[in-house]
Amino acid sequence: MKMRAISMCEMLKLLGQMAPRNLWLGGAALAALTVLMGMALLGLSGWFLTACYVAGLSSATALVWLA
Repeated sequence: MKMRAISMCEMLKLLGQMAPRNLWLGGAALAALTVLMGMALLGLSGWFLTACYVAGLSSATALVWLA
């Protein structure tokens, strides 16, 4: 079976015929929400790691001064 390459325009036309527009918009909204939540999670984890670093740094500094 020989396969031929199709252009992006042809592929989008075929995909548009397969599903209604509201399903495409819902999928795009969910994809955008996933990206935003991933960014929020990265921000939260970065804040948490920074807080742990500062807490460890302050306790290490206290131990040095006590010794």
